[in-house]
Amino acid sequence: MLAATLVGIPRISLENWTPFLPNGWISVGRACVLIFFAVFGWEAIAQLSAEFRDPERDVPRSTLLSVGLITLLYVGVAAATVGTATYGAPDVNRVAVARLLANGLGIGAGTVAATMAVLISLATAYVAATARLGYALARDGAFPSWLDYLDERGVPTHAVLAVGGFAAIGMLLSYVVGWNPKDILVVPTSLGMATYIVGSASGTRLLAGGAKLLAMISMLLCLAVFPFAGAFVGLPVAVAAAAWMYRRLR
Repeated sequence: MLAATLVGIPRISLENWTPFLPNGWISVGRACVLIFFAVFGWEAIAQLSAEFRDPERDVPRSTLLSVGLITLLYVGVAAATVGTATYGAPDVNRVAVARLLANGLGIGAGTVAATMAVLISLATAYVAATARLGYALARDGAFPSWLDYLDERGVPTHAVLAVGGFAAIGMLLSYVVGWNPKDILVVPTSLGMATYIVGSASGTRLLAGGAKLLAMISMLLCLAVFPFAGAFVGLPVAVAAAAWMYRRLR
């Protein structure tokens, strides 16, 4: 992403920034929903806290570093994409980063970027974090006991397999139904924003001073963007209801 930003800078033109809001302010809200997905992942550090030697020191440090780096990278890529007009058609929108590299360094760079994207998606920290979360929930009785398993290396292998299987089913379903990336991204984004809202609301009750104020600001900003998820705002409610029913049945 850094390379895509750097190679795009020489080709940025101010003319590509006009008109600034061709589709009105509502489009800004819809874009904010998708932008939320760009910063998802840093909160997975909390789920991996058991892997840290000194969580009290390392978790806040990792959080600040990850949020800062992610913000710089995505703002840079967004500016390069808009400034070079590397968007506007479905086949370009899906591979904007690869196209930026290909235009600046040659077509081979775009192929490398696309390959790296696949590898990064498979090796993302979300796999480890979600598997660790699934194991912890199973250990506490909130998930099926089959997931409550660690191998001799301390890896929750059953949870890793479950996450992989769930992801494979999701990819197959999206292919059969014909969902595009924009349709798919709204699903985890709506769930993530709901989690942020609940977490921030908890922070307004549990924290004090400046931390309490930041939690309140975060909650209000998330609440302002959440309605732009459209019909998907009901998805977190459905997931919460399913979780409640599962706990009742157990």
